[in-house]
Amino acid sequence: MGSTSSTLFAGNSRYAQDFQSVIDRAVAIASLPMKQYQNQQSALQAESAELSLLTAKFTALGTALTRIETSAQVSAGSSDSTVLTATTSAGVSKGTYTLDIRDAGSSAMSLSASAGITDPAAFGISSRTDFTLTIKTDSGTESEQIKTVTFSTDDVSLNSLRDKINAQSDLHARATVVNVGSGAQPDYRLSVQSTDLAPQVIQLNDGTNDLLNPQADGSRVSYRRNGGTQDFTSDSRTLALATGLTVKIVSAKSGSPVTVSVDESADSISGALTNFANYYNSLVDELDKNHGSAGGALTGNAIVQSLGSTLYKAMFYENGTTSLAQIGLVVDKTGHLSLDSDLFAKASENLSQITKFLGSTTSGFIANAHTAFDGITGIEGSLTSASEGIDAELKVQEQRIADNQERIDALQTRLEAQMAASDALIAQLEQQASYFTSMFKAMAANDNQY
Repeated sequence: MGSTSSTLFAGNSRYAQDFQSVIDRAVAIASLPMKQYQNQQSALQAESAELSLLTAKFTALGTALTRIETSAQVSAGSSDSTVLTATTSAGVSKGTYTLDIRDAGSSAMSLSASAGITDPAAFGISSRTDFTLTIKTDSGTESEQIKTVTFSTDDVSLNSLRDKINAQSDLHARATVVNVGSGAQPDYRLSVQSTDLAPQVIQLNDGTNDLLNPQADGSRVSYRRNGGTQDFTSDSRTLALATGLTVKIVSAKSGSPVTVSVDESADSISGALTNFANYYNSLVDELDKNHGSAGGALTGNAIVQSLGSTLYKAMFYENGTTSLAQIGLVVDKTGHLSLDSDLFAKASENLSQITKFLGSTTSGFIANAHTAFDGITGIEGSLTSASEGIDAELKVQEQRIADNQERIDALQTRLEAQMAASDALIAQLEQQASYFTSMFKAMAANDNQY
């Protein structure tokens, strides 16, 4: 931007180079404000980039703060995750439960007899295409629960039969094609397995013959709770043990009760505090770059001091009895946070006091910090307003540069036209002078001959 020389002007007089110099000098003088505008634009762009970086770091710190809130909530743990795992959801309460898994449950399974099928895509276990699949479940009473579905296949192949069975979403069964032979001598069969865990008999009929042989009857999940002797049963390995508490059974280990504890986790809180400290330190380092003689793009900008002050106040929140330092999150001489494991271990002996201090989005340290960060990165936050102000200045500066460039281009065009006209006139006069000089010389030569 801002031309300082012209490559468009071309003259024919001996003064053409002088005319070019006049154009270059005039354009260079006119371009001086342009250089200032461009320098100002570069400075504004650097400020905008730094404000965006600080916004991203404050946002990341807010995310880390949310992780602290999550870690401070109660969670469930299992004393033996090889037997069962536990998860929590809304409404869960603190407590301790014991489960003695007597039977992890199993699925019923039936298998078709050998039909010498070597290609399941071409051959099947019946020449018919109409089938009825029945699952009889022992409900534990005198009557049985029976599920029956009738369907038709597209062709007689084993694969088509498998796909039609799997399309029956409410049947609670899955079919697979298995090779019980070898690679050289395949023997493909249809295997149908129940998805419910219960004593069941699965049978497939083509209207004339039963096509499956029962292989496993299946069994229900069986367990005892809190040291009791009553057996509870379930058709699923996922149990709703209490409001907001779900356990998933992995295996049975009768006689070895597993304890499920619902409480705050010191390890989870410790990890979240360490993560928060890392993001805090990264933000502090970025703010420090904008201080001193070798500072960054925002050196001297009042927003840097404002952000540092807000951050300091948020970190030194106290609820009257507890502070960050007392739970182990301390500040060193460089202004960096770190979690003192010894202090945290001592404080976590009273974990409820830590969680009370940390609070949530409506109370405690977390609420105070969130409020502070919203005042920085929120819709009307200081960083948001500063960024919007810089963006507005950049647009004004871009318009100034465009307008100035337009004036420079117009000046250059006008000067080139004027100099071209002057050069053409001088060139014409030079030609006339040369003509008359030559003519007078010729006349003088003729006179000398006589």
